[in-house]
Amino acid sequence: MRYVPPARNLGVRHAAGEYILFMDDDDVFQNDYVKEVSETISSTAHKVGACNTSNKTFVTSQKVITKSNKLNHALFGAGMGFWIEPEFFLAIGGFDGGLTIDEDTKRYIRIRGTDTPIFVSACVGVKISPDAQSHGNHP
Repeated sequence: MRYVPPARNLGVRHAAGEYILFMDDDDVFQNDYVKEVSETISSTAHKVGACNTSNKTFVTSQKVITKSNKLNHALFGAGMGFWIEPEFFLAIGGFDGGLTIDEDTKRYIRIRGTDTPIFVSACVGVKISPDAQSHGNHP
């Protein structure tokens, strides 16, 4: 696990796209999620976003998270269809290879510290593999 953050950061530094979509090895993007992200990026000025997953409903309608949202009502992880501009991702420090747990919370707090709004889609954009769920890797 300690090699994953540096590998992801290296991938972001070498990426040629305007945005990066992260997924875990047990995630599958659903139907039109990538298209929805592309349309969201084209029609808004958001630098970062996420979505619901098949095993966690984060929001019931589209919303934008700002500093005014309570922290515990607005957390999301890299496995939740997380997308971000590469330059912004690297500016907030990317993934922290020194952490063994709770990297998502630390990255989220760094994003919140920038006053950058976070777009959250109500769609289920990511499905967690049933094999992973049966092995206890997800709640």
